[in-house]
Amino acid sequence: MKKRYCILSFAVFIITLTTNRLCAQVFQGPSDAVSAAPVNPSDVNKIITSGQSITMTGPQDENKKDYSTYSWYKIDASGKKQLTSVKTKKYTEVATAQGYYSYQLVTENSNGCESPVSDVFKVFVLPVIDITVTAANTSICTDVGSTTLTAKTSLKNQNLVYQWYRNGVKINGANDETYNVTGEAKAEKIIFSVSASFALNPNSPVTVTKEVTVIPQATKPMITAN
Repeated sequence: MKKRYCILSFAVFIITLTTNRLCAQVFQGPSDAVSAAPVNPSDVNKIITSGQSITMTGPQDENKKDYSTYSWYKIDASGKKQLTSVKTKKYTEVATAQGYYSYQLVTENSNGCESPVSDVFKVFVLPVIDITVTAANTSICTDVGSTTLTAKTSLKNQNLVYQWYRNGVKINGANDETYNVTGEAKAEKIIFSVSASFALNPNSPVTVTKEVTVIPQATKPMITAN
């Protein structure tokens, strides 16, 4: 039996990992799907959205050459390390659901000497943003007409950031779930859109649109008598 002596971060004891190449496995989904999301992006190593790929790269040796073997471990829901089938420097997995995905790595050089186990690398996966825009009215009159646009999502307890646009131009200060359209002086069709992103991952916004038609107000009537 080949033994690995792996020093865990913040621990003063040694854990022995036994190696059995035949039991290598990869399980799908998060290591922890129940804990609350991180408060700050710096609380984890990386933040992505469900459906995106988790891609990690191991180090090279002191001569800037790849190690003979890279043994990737994924931590399961019970906190145990599961040896994956990946033995190359790069590990890639498609995130299938929200939660924490946690990994560790052991390298082995050409002489068969193994490294201590790495610190845990944590990736937090956010859910896909599903968003629609509703309008109190999709047709309004020039000058006096108004309508309220509302961004709606089924996501609960998620810190979303909003930005509204008018015909593709950002509306300064329009950062709420709702936007009031009023005072439109020209009869035309206007495309309003809202971009929604997670505060934890603002670089992956989702944008949806809503068209509002502005109709000319009736002209001022003149009363005549026969």
